[in-house]
Amino acid sequence: MNRKFYWRFIILLCTLICGTATAFSIFENPEPEEFLDPETAFQTSVIVNENNELRAQIVVADGYYIYKDKTVLHSDDAFIGPAKLPAGIKKTDEFFGDVETYRGIVEFTAPVTGKSNSSEAIVSLESQGCADAGICYPPFKRQYVVEIPAQAAATQLIQTDSASPASSLLSVPGNNSLLEGMASLAGDTGTGLDNDSEVLDPELAFTVFANPTQNNEARINWNIAEGHYLYDHRFHVQVISPDDLAIADLQISEGKEKVDEFFGNVVVHRNNAEILAPFTSDAGAREVTLKVSYQGCADIGICFPPQSKELKILMVPAVATAASDSTPANNVTGTGNTSTISESSSSKADAPVMVAEQDRLAASLGSGKNLTTIFTFFGFGLLLTFTPCVLPMIPILSSIIVGSGEKVGTARAFTLSLVYVLAMAVTYTIAGVIIGLTGENIQATLQHPYVLISFAILFVILSGSMFGLFEIQMPAFVQNRLTNVSNKQKSGSFTGVATMGFLSALIVGPCVTAPLVGALIYIGQTGDAVLGGAALFALSMGMGVPLLIIGTSFGKYLPTAGAWMNVTKAIFGVMLLGVAIWMLDRVLPAWAIMILYALLLIVVGMFMGAFETFQENVAGWRRVSKGFGYVAVVYGTLLIIGVATGKGSLLRPLDGLSTANSASQTSAEHVVFTPVKGIDAFEAALADAQSQNKPVILDFYADWCISCKEMEAFTFTDPKVARLMNKAVLLQADVTKNDEDDKAMLKKFGMFGPPAIIFYDRQGQERDGSRVVGFVPADRFSKHLEQVL
Repeated sequence: MNRKFYWRFIILLCTLICGTATAFSIFENPEPEEFLDPETAFQTSVIVNENNELRAQIVVADGYYIYKDKTVLHSDDAFIGPAKLPAGIKKTDEFFGDVETYRGIVEFTAPVTGKSNSSEAIVSLESQGCADAGICYPPFKRQYVVEIPAQAAATQLIQTDSASPASSLLSVPGNNSLLEGMASLAGDTGTGLDNDSEVLDPELAFTVFANPTQNNEARINWNIAEGHYLYDHRFHVQVISPDDLAIADLQISEGKEKVDEFFGNVVVHRNNAEILAPFTSDAGAREVTLKVSYQGCADIGICFPPQSKELKILMVPAVATAASDSTPANNVTGTGNTSTISESSSSKADAPVMVAEQDRLAASLGSGKNLTTIFTFFGFGLLLTFTPCVLPMIPILSSIIVGSGEKVGTARAFTLSLVYVLAMAVTYTIAGVIIGLTGENIQATLQHPYVLISFAILFVILSGSMFGLFEIQMPAFVQNRLTNVSNKQKSGSFTGVATMGFLSALIVGPCVTAPLVGALIYIGQTGDAVLGGAALFALSMGMGVPLLIIGTSFGKYLPTAGAWMNVTKAIFGVMLLGVAIWMLDRVLPAWAIMILYALLLIVVGMFMGAFETFQENVAGWRRVSKGFGYVAVVYGTLLIIGVATGKGSLLRPLDGLSTANSASQTSAEHVVFTPVKGIDAFEAALADAQSQNKPVILDFYADWCISCKEMEAFTFTDPKVARLMNKAVLLQADVTKNDEDDKAMLKKFGMFGPPAIIFYDRQGQERDGSRVVGFVPADRFSKHLEQVL
């Protein structure tokens, strides 16, 4: 019978998870999956870079890939050397066998040399790709008009025997030699005329295209026909959609000064121009429509009206990239309100890409692999089992089951556990969706001292019931009604269990982890509460699996009656008292918490027989109990000594008595943060650090944040971590009060709660992809510090 029950338990658990994923698929995808058109799935561009090479870029949408051996550049107007393609991802393909593929953003270069006296060439970029869902697109071909610089075409001009240097200088396709010569005498560099001796259409004179970068920017490129130029000060970029995005200061590639008959001393761009348009907030993985405005002229003296184009790009998740991804084709000096990109940044082109874990998880939610994503978040929930997110709930659930009656039974224990876990999971999901959509952290609001103290008192009262001081039962008439509904429910209430699960999720375990923040980031950026909520529910159910197993096991192995049952209840009564003290840790000073734990240990040790004298024939378990009681009394005494020294901690109570370390060593092993309250105070401190040419570490902390205290106790005290952190200016935003200043700080940085650590370089710029969310052990954190400082 028990074996059948456990099989039913496993089947039910799998059904819950699969049902979550299936329900999401039904609500999210009522129609068959729609595939992107090839122009959106595979966004391409080709320009000539500063090394006079062709630089091709293909931005592959999430859930799609292209084949390396199908990716080529060719031209009938120029000699193109072998392309320098990066290594691909090996894959056994159902269509082409063993191949290499590319995902995300792929860039490559190829040497180019002109074939004729014309430096203008049409270059074709060809490739082929597929979708993970199982369809393959036909090979695509995109053509671009590029200007091959004079030094690249010069070799061909010298080797041309069919024309003298003079005729080569004056000749252009279409036999416009005379006009070309006249223009040259006037000081112009090209005719700007086509084969019919007409001025080029601006569509042909200035071809513009845009692609996303992984730095939360749009890269906009112009190929400029020979004999034409664009004005630097006439560039303008704005976002048409979505409405919540805007463009920050433009970063424009370097131009050349010119005395213009229309605008005076100006900067112009020839051959090509590039703009990096950073967004003021994270664009996420969305389609963005840009309006790009520009104006240019022809060297023969004709100026075109201002031009505007609407360009659509599919953004990729914002992460830090190598410098080559964000550096324009030419050196950037910046004009007007534009910012400057240092040439030295190119030396970091081979630096490893940094992606914050929460950003990677947010991006995975937008990858389109919904079932995989939901099961992944379920797995993350399992990994959070032995963290402050789950551990405090174990004694709470256990005491509920123990207090439900002497014949609780396996089935009833499982039912109670399931009700508790489902209530906890639904609460996490609803609260998470609200936080993601509004930015208001409900859990932080409930970490008020009055709420925490009230809940701690509730646990003390419940522990008294476990000790047999009193019995909590509903009125007889209510119990009789419930008996008629269910003979199995002889005491307790499913509603009460669900209420405890609800309160546990909001008050007992306010846990900020990378998977949780990843889901909240996705909800906040996309407004997709369905997928984000499904991920949160799967995460919560993963956290609840150990609770289900432990709760069900108590139903099977719990003593039924007698002295053992009383001992079991007493054990869980002590655990509830421990949870009450653990909650008070968020509002009381450390020394008070140590005294409370010390008193609990000493009293428990005495009841376990630490000071009792036994007869020789006493039972063995009584001797074991006395031994554990003696250990509890000793450790409780050590805690009191630690409080007396003023430097002890819960896990290292005798730190204050240690004389091995000098005062300097002690200070070197600890980090000291400078508190900052509000945005203005932080920005002032950041500017001060910038003037000192020092990096900055900003730590978000709260007294009610358990993971924050774990970081302080186990990570920041590590000598290597402390040594690395002390290289930077250490700032701490204490958001314990959760007042308007605290909320403004969290909102400014897009944070949902502590703990979170943000890193700034010596120029006062945040290091992309370097944020740390949740507890991180000292060894991992020290490696992260070595990477970002």
